[in-house]
Amino acid sequence: MKRLSMLLVGLFACLTVQAAQTDRMDLSGLWRFQLDPMGFGKTPGSELYLSKLTETIELPGSMDEGGKGIRNIVAHVDRLSRKFEYCGQAWYQREVVIPEEWEGREIILSLERCHWETVVFVDGEPVATDERLSTPNRFILTKQLTPGLHTLTLCVDNRLKYPMDQWNHGTTEYTQTNWNGVVGRMELIAKPSCYIGKMDIYPNLEAKKVKVCLALHVSGKQTEGELTLRIREKDGKEVCRTVVPMSLSGKDEKIEQELALGRDMKLWDEFSPALYDLTATLATEAGEDTCTSVFGMRHVEQGRHHIRVNGRDIHLRGVLDCCVFPLTGYPATDVKEWKRIFNTVKDYGMNHVRFHSWCPPEAAFDAADELGLYLQVELPMWIKDVGQYPARRDFFEKEMYAILDEYGNHPSFILFCNGNENEGDFAVLEDLVKKGQARDNRRLYSASTARTHVKSDQYYASHVAANVGEKNKRWITVYEGKPSTDWDRSEESAIDVPVIAHETGQRCMYPNFEEMKKYTGVLEPRNFKVYQDRLAKNGMLHQAGEFFRATGAHTVLQYKEVNEALLRTSTSGGFQLLGLSDFPGQGSAFVGILDAFWESKGLVTPEKYRESCAPIVLLARFQKRAYTNAETFTAKMGIYHFGPEAIRKGLLT
Repeated sequence: MKRLSMLLVGLFACLTVQAAQTDRMDLSGLWRFQLDPMGFGKTPGSELYLSKLTETIELPGSMDEGGKGIRNIVAHVDRLSRKFEYCGQAWYQREVVIPEEWEGREIILSLERCHWETVVFVDGEPVATDERLSTPNRFILTKQLTPGLHTLTLCVDNRLKYPMDQWNHGTTEYTQTNWNGVVGRMELIAKPSCYIGKMDIYPNLEAKKVKVCLALHVSGKQTEGELTLRIREKDGKEVCRTVVPMSLSGKDEKIEQELALGRDMKLWDEFSPALYDLTATLATEAGEDTCTSVFGMRHVEQGRHHIRVNGRDIHLRGVLDCCVFPLTGYPATDVKEWKRIFNTVKDYGMNHVRFHSWCPPEAAFDAADELGLYLQVELPMWIKDVGQYPARRDFFEKEMYAILDEYGNHPSFILFCNGNENEGDFAVLEDLVKKGQARDNRRLYSASTARTHVKSDQYYASHVAANVGEKNKRWITVYEGKPSTDWDRSEESAIDVPVIAHETGQRCMYPNFEEMKKYTGVLEPRNFKVYQDRLAKNGMLHQAGEFFRATGAHTVLQYKEVNEALLRTSTSGGFQLLGLSDFPGQGSAFVGILDAFWESKGLVTPEKYRESCAPIVLLARFQKRAYTNAETFTAKMGIYHFGPEAIRKGLLT
């Protein structure tokens, strides 16, 4: 017993030293755990936050990864199958030791991504609730976490809080799964009583300056101090430093300051993704607080037919990310994995990713910033009755503000859309757009992909031209090729805002059964097994490889036709391919030349694919595909050119 006590003292001492050294306490590791399927854990007489929970689980992570929940044996045909399923309240608990050095500081609990509603208890007392799906959950626990030992308890509830329909990729079983848990960074952060709560950076390319807007959290008496602002290039070279004397009144304040980057200022775009670090340091009697953010000097604006970046038209060659993560069931939170995905996207000639009805974690923005990719981010919204539920509408507004505040400095974040194929009261969606535009003008906004085009749209992602009746539909999106290549979508795309073709392609192929062995995580490809068994039952299993290769080859050819049709379209603002990678939900959509892991199926090399999808592509228009030896082949040649520099004069050989 004495030895155990000494071990506990040593453990607490280590935690205290770590916290004192870094002002951050890592909360990853082993937590106590308990299911609450009846939902009684918050009710009088059944309070689980007053109990010591009886099981254990590793965090960050999900219940699926911990093998918690109901074991699932069903083979879903229309999606991957979870090994364990659960929907309801789950409880997580551990002890924390707050060091003496944190006395008088603001203490913040930061949980990078929870799913969904999260309630925090300290020492058996309820403290706060949050319901963010797209951004970190942060809770101020200063009053509760005094120096010493405390019990921290979380209740995470993955039931749908509002009527969300079944499809949006922030909550659906068809993509990331409706998991329960906490992923990403989990930590307690100690701040001085005067600290920087928020920092927004607004580039001004013409003046070669940035405007820095700081929200300062100030508690207590009036105090003097100074604010140091420093900008560095990514290689560490300092380009600007200024020191501003501060006289703080004792209440929260907002500060604005302009910083000049000089004549050697570098721009950020897909070809030259130059990045800067801005570090703000606030020094007062309460201590020193530092806030750092990456930004790029780029300006996004609405052109006649194209979105413009830094005064130049761009053409978006895009792919959808539908939040498919077969090993974990939830999105990656590390930059390395997002770089792998985004490098693959760029290898195949793309410069754009649309996050279909969801918003990725910070790591995705960091990777896109560094690699030079243009991102479209969306709310977890894909609903058919917009305007019906005021509480849901309020949630979406708060979620939008949280996304803009959390990720707004990232130069890769150029487009924001409310969500996918929404229906209902579009006045509600337009109101959200107007509020987003008023809050943050560093990107362009759209009410919804497809469906109704509203006046406030600054771009429009759709498959049908705006304001055209059902009898006269004009398709902007291209789903398949034609015998001739002398056609385009220029007339259909020539509306009052830049038009991006919505979910182009959608060519499906037969599954590759060799892929099944890759599913070593929380999801199993039982849908593959259903198709495999059907083939065996009909005596055709030996032809499975031939079916895959034949349909795959056809898909590659069709995507070439789809891409080139929109490259020929002079008024096109871009396209968003439904599947560069597979989407194994909503009917098992094997639509990609890459599998659900963003890995090649062996159907086409990146080099070959870039012949019809790249910043510069040679195009040919001709009337038919088949000629006899008595005919003369004629073609009109063209060049799709959205490269970094003008093409020099020369000969086409």
